[in-house]
Amino acid sequence: MNEADPNRSETGSRWQVAVVLCSVLVSRVWRTVETAWSCALAWRVMAFLSRRSRTGRWISGKTTNLRFHLKRFAFAQAGKASGARIGSHAMWAVLRLALPPVVLAALAVALLLGLPIAYTGLAARYGWPIPRMPQVHQSSYNTLMGTVAQAASTVLAMSFAVIGVVAGATYAKLSGRIQAAMLGDDLNQRYFRLLAHTAAAAIACIGLRAVHVSGSLALAVYVMSLAGICILAFLPMGIHAFK
Repeated sequence: MNEADPNRSETGSRWQVAVVLCSVLVSRVWRTVETAWSCALAWRVMAFLSRRSRTGRWISGKTTNLRFHLKRFAFAQAGKASGARIGSHAMWAVLRLALPPVVLAALAVALLLGLPIAYTGLAARYGWPIPRMPQVHQSSYNTLMGTVAQAASTVLAMSFAVIGVVAGATYAKLSGRIQAAMLGDDLNQRYFRLLAHTAAAAIACIGLRAVHVSGSLALAVYVMSLAGICILAFLPMGIHAFK
């Protein structure tokens, strides 16, 4: 008769204990899951019944109304922020396009009006010859500058109107994009800046005459030259816009 191996019997008993513990653990976990599931079902049933009651419908209506007003308020604030952002971008774009002609006009007026005065003073001090130049008639000078300023402003406005009419009549469905493309054309932008520079220079001359600053022959010739270029370029620019 063979004797039993003590190590084998001890290993078997350990396996039995482990199996029992695992079964107990699984049963407890399963009971916990069943309890949680039953609680969830009970909560869902209670929530369903609560929503169908008068108080639940009232709370649901108030919640939906509050959510709607919050979304509308958020949308309105987003629209205002977008409008302010677009307005600031548009203002910066206008300033960026308007500043160069105005700065160039101020520089031209300062140079053409200040250089003759400075040369006259230096010539009187050091005995330099002073060339004889035609005298500027102040009344005619004022009339000339006012006419040029009005004409340049009118031509500038007519150019924008022509672009709007051409884009609206020829490309009815894409008028906004066509207007943007025509305004973004390099030749059109150069012509608009020339018109704006001419009008700014003429207005600056009128402003200086208002504070009793004498007119300059060089400045008058400069403004008349710019006005002639703008007038001569009006027809080619119109043909270019209608192509």
